[in-house]
Amino acid sequence: MTQQADIRIVELASKLAGSQPQTKLNIPVSLLVISKDSYATDIIAPYLARIGNLSVHYCASLADAKDHYDGVILANPALDLNTRQILADATRQYTNVLLISNDMNGDLARIALQLRVRDMIPLGKLDPELLAFLQQLAGEMQASAGLAPVVAVLNGKAGSGASFLACSTAEICAQYSDKQIVLLDGDYNFGALSHMLGIDSKYAICDALDELERLDDTAVQSMLSKRDNLSLMANRPFSRMQMNGLKQIEKLHQLLFKIRRNQQLLVADLSKGIEPVAEPVLAIANKILIVTQLNVSNLRETKAQLQYLREQMGIDKDRLQVVVNRFTRGASDISLDDVEKILSIDSISTISNNYRLASMHSDLGRPLSKLEDNQKLSAELHQLVDDIFPISINPLPKSGNVFRKLLGR
Repeated sequence: MTQQADIRIVELASKLAGSQPQTKLNIPVSLLVISKDSYATDIIAPYLARIGNLSVHYCASLADAKDHYDGVILANPALDLNTRQILADATRQYTNVLLISNDMNGDLARIALQLRVRDMIPLGKLDPELLAFLQQLAGEMQASAGLAPVVAVLNGKAGSGASFLACSTAEICAQYSDKQIVLLDGDYNFGALSHMLGIDSKYAICDALDELERLDDTAVQSMLSKRDNLSLMANRPFSRMQMNGLKQIEKLHQLLFKIRRNQQLLVADLSKGIEPVAEPVLAIANKILIVTQLNVSNLRETKAQLQYLREQMGIDKDRLQVVVNRFTRGASDISLDDVEKILSIDSISTISNNYRLASMHSDLGRPLSKLEDNQKLSAELHQLVDDIFPISINPLPKSGNVFRKLLGR
């Protein structure tokens, strides 16, 4: 491929990368496209640019590839002795090799079969076969990766307590299990979870995104702040200023994938509600907790968010859970039955009104278990995790007076 052709293809790919992907793979997939034929590349590049969660590198030969990729496409090779060698080298290094050609003759197909090329697609029939190939590849990668389940916690209305609940439930998960738990701070305005946990975080999400292409899974894990079996992917105040554009949001998908490969549960604080930077988490969340309170304005905004999640984002009702925070039975004219009717949802939990204890947890940066008079609130949070979260935790220790135990009463 000439230098001019290389430049033209790069410009084309860059232009198309700014457009909204029409389809998104379940997990991030990296793809290497090898072609000396600019005509084939000009056809393939626009098609791949419309697929989200897909990073593509174009080069003229396998020797030009510097990284490892999840799959390789050999596009429109000439039928000569060099083609066999290229296919042999590709299939020796990669399991998932796809051949695309506008001249799928018997000789080329026979060579591909002998060298165990995974699939062959005519250049004129990319749709839907190329997408099906990539979706199958992503599905196999996801099944073999053992990715951690995800719980997203967002406010139905600002200030309802999502950050406190995300932080506290993550602490409960870590305290009552031996699982590796990671808490993600999805507040790109203030990023307060480092303070709430009392952890000094050296790295933040934007640092990981800036270096993502050079970070393997181990390096990503080293950017988490750790306390026993609870880790934090922190955020910095006003990091939203660095999160402009689709490119950063696409990188978030890849970062989440790398974090989940080495953890057993991810809890995300999305206290700012539904926004573009929250979409990568919401798309993969096993459970989405919407935190609300018993007042009209709170329930009105919560209802709007639930409708958007279901109708615009296509999130199944079974993945949604409303949590009424700061709840005191009989203290409001609005009952839980009213909440169920207003929000059109029957998955509702409650957490008691203990604003003083929640404030101490947030302001002092001390674990909930270390604060006085935490037993009732801790028990409710433990029950919430046990009922809803996709993780098994140990039961609470049985309480009782020591003297009664000694006396056998």
